[in-house]
Amino acid sequence: HVESIVERFKGKVKYYITYNEINLAIHMSDLVSGARLPEGMTKQEMFVHLNVNVQVAHARAVEVIKRVDPQAQVGGMIGHAPFYPLTCKADDILAADFKNKMHNYFVYDTMCNGELPQYFMQYAKNRNIELSMSQEEKDVIKDASKKLDYLAFSYYRSGVQSSFDHIEDFIDLEDAILFDHRNLKNPNYTANEWGWQIDAEGLRYSLIDLYHRYHKPLFIVENGIGIDEKLDNGKVYDDERIEYYQKHITSLKCAVE
Repeated sequence: HVESIVERFKGKVKYYITYNEINLAIHMSDLVSGARLPEGMTKQEMFVHLNVNVQVAHARAVEVIKRVDPQAQVGGMIGHAPFYPLTCKADDILAADFKNKMHNYFVYDTMCNGELPQYFMQYAKNRNIELSMSQEEKDVIKDASKKLDYLAFSYYRSGVQSSFDHIEDFIDLEDAILFDHRNLKNPNYTANEWGWQIDAEGLRYSLIDLYHRYHKPLFIVENGIGIDEKLDNGKVYDDERIEYYQKHITSLKCAVE
């Protein structure tokens, strides 16, 4: 599939992204990766296996693109949402750190370093989930990491993460954080009608954080705000969206400077 596309558009398409928001595969598995939770498999098992499989698929796509069109630039892409600790309690700071690793960093860590990060392997080991990777799959991930040109991401919002005071078991606590559906709110920011918090400075923070961690060119490929707009005399007055973009562009410029 990838080979056919690149052959067709060779010399015309300059930049390729292997997956759109690859880190959301586990959360929107049917949309992102064409997968559904098999009967008898836990969410934790699917999280591990699906993440490994899409990393292998990404790496193989990189290999094909670079072979067919060596001049093309290739990047990996995530749906990025930095998670801040809800409070300055150590438990919340550790919870946010774990969430960021699993949601924001795992994909880039694997793509850039050419191997699964230790924290991901430990997550699987603690749950007796076997990481069944062939040597060929490990090799293609390593080879693709040397050919990755840039990192792409979407940015719409930030989030907050807290621990769970009532959960004492460490394994259960990690899973509760990973699959947290509480939709916690940051009291310092407003949100749109769908609950997405509007945090322009979060884009600045993300750019600085990701460049410091990976030292690769960063490509913001999605950014915007969803608004429940109403017609006023047949017109849409878009001041809120204009303000959103003004603040995010300013944040981008501050990060670059």
